[in-house]
Amino acid sequence: MATEPIRILLVSNVYPEDDHTGTPSVGIQQRMLAQKGAEFDVISIQTGNPIAYLKAAMKFLWMNLQRPKYDLVHAFYGLSVYIALLQKRMPVVATFLGSDLLSEGESDQRDKKIGTSAARRADVVIVMTEEMKKASGREDAHVIPFGVSLSRLPLIDQADARKQLGLPLDKKLILFPWNPARLVKRFDIVEEMMQLVKAMIPRSELVVVHDKSHATMALYFNACDVCVLASEHEGSPVAIREALACNLPVVTVDAGDVSELIDGVENCYLAKRNPTDMADKVAMVLNSGLRCRGRERMQAYGIHHSADRVWQIYQQIIDRKKQSDSSDRKG
Repeated sequence: MATEPIRILLVSNVYPEDDHTGTPSVGIQQRMLAQKGAEFDVISIQTGNPIAYLKAAMKFLWMNLQRPKYDLVHAFYGLSVYIALLQKRMPVVATFLGSDLLSEGESDQRDKKIGTSAARRADVVIVMTEEMKKASGREDAHVIPFGVSLSRLPLIDQADARKQLGLPLDKKLILFPWNPARLVKRFDIVEEMMQLVKAMIPRSELVVVHDKSHATMALYFNACDVCVLASEHEGSPVAIREALACNLPVVTVDAGDVSELIDGVENCYLAKRNPTDMADKVAMVLNSGLRCRGRERMQAYGIHHSADRVWQIYQQIIDRKKQSDSSDRKG
């Protein structure tokens, strides 16, 4: 007898509309869960558009008056979770990504306040790290970081990757794969670090890239010599996982779960959050001329593992619902 599909309404303000917008990991996880038997409808909320948030809020308020057509709502990012909670008829699974629970700067405090409030009210909470679990105030929160798709991150000869991207063949390239305008990423530290690195290794160059397709990012991870992270805080940065999957050495501050990811991986370093220490560690990597063996570490962080755990959560919700319906009939 065929098992009925689990019907899910996915709502998110970071849903990837194509291969290089939003948070691609949300779409990848959705596709993996669909292969297991989940059926999704998606409400994608345009970030920064108050009208889009208002329309989503009205939809969820209306759903509270209707007979549910879904088994559950899965919301990604705190603002989206908050909107999903406007209806009471369907259980809400809430996945938090990082800054929606960990923001420290004044400009991001709103997201943190909304996120922590939503975490208290959601039926199930999923976070990326133990630090986020603590911030959520939910001892029952599940720590399930997004997995990395090794099949989408092939190992490519460095010279070939540079030729495809038009990057210089004779320079040491330091990769910063985030939007430098995001203050939390501390690009100011990276800029100061680069001045020190260039004084030690004149033929070094910073490569800043973001909002590119998976295929293009795979080229950059293979083309560069080291990836740097200086963030004030992180959840579980996917770019670090992808860099390691391409055997790109990483120099990073202690943020999110990166210290766990690089622990024991040769030619990767944990640095203090200051330009001098980061520059020293970057110079060590560049002078070595070596890659790392991060791909071996990433075998344990595949997309199948994270999707399996989320699928188990879905099934537990369905089982509880069936038990509740059975009790109601007996009553």
